[in-house]
Amino acid sequence: MQYKAQVNEAINILKNILEVKKPADRIISFHFKRNRFIGSKDKAIISQLVYAILRNKATLEFYLKKFNLQTTARKLVIAYLSVTENKDLPEMTKIFDGDMYSARNLKGAEIEFAKKRKQIDPLEMKEFEKLNFPEWLSEDLKEAFGDNLANEMIGLNQQATTTIRVNLLKTTRAKLKADLKDEDIRTKKTKISPFGLTIEGKNNLFASQCFKKGYFEVQDEGSQILAILADTKPKQKVLDMCCGAGGKLLAMAATMEHTGSLIGTDVNERRLLESKKRLKRAGISNAMLKVISSENDKYLKRQAGRFDTIFVDAPCSGTGTWRRNPDSKWNLEAEFVEQLTVTQASILKSARNLVKSGGTIAYATCSVLRKENHDQVEKFLAENDDFELVDISTIYPDLTSEKTLQLTPSKHKCDGFFIALLRKKQSNQV
Repeated sequence: MQYKAQVNEAINILKNILEVKKPADRIISFHFKRNRFIGSKDKAIISQLVYAILRNKATLEFYLKKFNLQTTARKLVIAYLSVTENKDLPEMTKIFDGDMYSARNLKGAEIEFAKKRKQIDPLEMKEFEKLNFPEWLSEDLKEAFGDNLANEMIGLNQQATTTIRVNLLKTTRAKLKADLKDEDIRTKKTKISPFGLTIEGKNNLFASQCFKKGYFEVQDEGSQILAILADTKPKQKVLDMCCGAGGKLLAMAATMEHTGSLIGTDVNERRLLESKKRLKRAGISNAMLKVISSENDKYLKRQAGRFDTIFVDAPCSGTGTWRRNPDSKWNLEAEFVEQLTVTQASILKSARNLVKSGGTIAYATCSVLRKENHDQVEKFLAENDDFELVDISTIYPDLTSEKTLQLTPSKHKCDGFFIALLRKKQSNQV
């Protein structure tokens, strides 16, 4: 496939992403399934182009506005190729030549853009345009990162690495590293997680025999750290309250050595079905999955005071996962975030009643916003004097100097996860 045809496919995909506002990875996958003539190398180039444009959408819109051009898929691709790839008008004309498999010819203002975009002074960009985040989140992100905002936004705008978690119930990190090498998959040890490996290069991990045997799961190192901090142990009773597809559930199960009980609940039955498949592949025998209606489900109320550990992977804005889901930042709305904070507080309130005396609630999000993280924890502690905050800086002093932990791509080379450990005081302490 010629480059001009790849560009045209990228325009078609972007058009759907902008119109439908569903996750970009699903739309890209669906497009490729419908167009099976597109080869694997072409798919990689097309996907990279789409994601690069989504990551830098605010910057590209800045240039388009200077020429009174609307934000459309076609215009964004023109802006990206001209501004970021530095292609001049003759090159652009060859890409947009109106051939059967390429985009239609450049016209009018598009030609002017390709000719004169270098006349635009990039120093005129506002902060949100330069750093590529939604303007309405400016104050929230400044509150979260302060003077380090630029570095953190640059980190969140990079392509994420691929990391896997070794299933210690079936193998060891050293053995898996060797086995993957035999499959021509190169890895290196993660710096923080003791059971993580970072993949070097591009590989189809899901076709790996090691994956099919349940030796590993794809999981960001930050997510692995959260599961480590939950500190689940053999023979404990553990609840993963917002289980989802089960990534952290599996990580916690690996520390329990097939003993105790692990219950995963979620309101999304489809995601729990994915968890079920993963549990089977991982060889986990002490876990049970349960669909619930909400955090106030009757089933949960009957479990009052029974759990040693409750992991609350709360529904959140996903601002910490922008490396993987750059489209999500442009679809996020302020009203939705405010609704999430209400749900998060409600889930914490429910978890409070389920944990044993001396037990721990691990409250986690994949957000970098304080209103979803620190503010929720402070509010919970103010309303529940029978809980105390476990100081994470004593566990991971190299990661944080605070009692809670906020991971970021810039500082920790992983997704933007937050976690706080809320321990219920023993009865004689209250």
